[in-house]
Amino acid sequence: MIVALVTAAVLFVAFKLQYLFVDGIPDFRKRRKPLNWIQRLVFHGVGSFALSWNDMAVHNSEAIDSVLDDGRSCLMLGYHSRCTTDILLVMSLLQPRLIVTHLFFAVPVVRTVLAMIGFLPSKTAKSGACEEQAFVEHLSQTDSPLMLLPGGIFEALKPWRDRYKVNWKDAPGYARVIEKHIGQWKTKGLSVVPFYTRNSEHFYPTTRWWHEHSAALFFRLYDRSKRGNLLVTPLMISTLLFSLGCVLCPLPVQLDTVCGEPVHWEDKDTAASFNRRVVAALQKLVDESNAKQFTSNRPGNRCRDPLQRELVGAMIALQNVLFASVTLLLIWSTFLPLLAVTLFRAAFPKRKKKKSPKAATPTVAEQSTGGNAQPSGDEAPSKDKAQ
Repeated sequence: MIVALVTAAVLFVAFKLQYLFVDGIPDFRKRRKPLNWIQRLVFHGVGSFALSWNDMAVHNSEAIDSVLDDGRSCLMLGYHSRCTTDILLVMSLLQPRLIVTHLFFAVPVVRTVLAMIGFLPSKTAKSGACEEQAFVEHLSQTDSPLMLLPGGIFEALKPWRDRYKVNWKDAPGYARVIEKHIGQWKTKGLSVVPFYTRNSEHFYPTTRWWHEHSAALFFRLYDRSKRGNLLVTPLMISTLLFSLGCVLCPLPVQLDTVCGEPVHWEDKDTAASFNRRVVAALQKLVDESNAKQFTSNRPGNRCRDPLQRELVGAMIALQNVLFASVTLLLIWSTFLPLLAVTLFRAAFPKRKKKKSPKAATPTVAEQSTGGNAQPSGDEAPSKDKAQ
């Protein structure tokens, strides 16, 4: 089994090396920086898959270029589907910068690879490990857009009936930070470009029963992990992975990423009002895109021959089996360390420190006399009365 996995991995890497020399994707927006070798390997490999298997296209990407050409900071905000893979496809075609948790940057090799691809840590050393300041620093750069999904995991794992509904808080973190630091963009300006990928909820085959129950199981495990049960972490992450659906066999549905018109911050805006305008623009984009039939711009690019499609589909399935095997191996390799930590905590529980009794708060009179205040003449009892 191990020999088969190693052989498949070697063949897979050897096949992907072609993208170092071949342009696998067209330019959907202006490139202000040349791609490095690892970006070519990742973006061209993933992008060519999206173009050939899903006939993926990007519409109205000029909205992003218009914001950047004006020297404004551009923030791409999108709908978080259960699929989640569509975010990687969009990143491969548009090459934005994407903020991920700083924990991924704890490993030196992984930190270098993620930085070369274009991922950004949620905390930076320059900003003193402050997520808020890190976001401001990332957004202030105008060479490429910054991409965020404000709905997060709760929007991705929403009920079946709420699919294609934007589910954000009234004032998400991005809006509150922008309102607090709006002075950073007073001169050059700030714009939000909403985006949505049509058919993203149909990328992986799934059922309504699995859609609902996998999310419920994940949240139960998530609650246990928050209460300190570390042993559920591998199962929780595995449940999250397979809650997407049958990840081994993505469906060849046509994917169309649509960029909406920019939403500009206005002087009268607050975090809540600005977010309401962005949510309204994104929800309108989702509804209009789902109702519209997009025609392929590259009729000769998609695998249309049945035999070719079957061969490509088999290759994709084998590739995803390799990915899933490696991913599960990495996830469950953390079980023994977590078990050791759990046993150590059980054997050597932390002793709760006894709280020292709080000293009585001195009165105003005591503070003014250094703590040796005497009662006033009206309050001090005389010796005669004391006797």
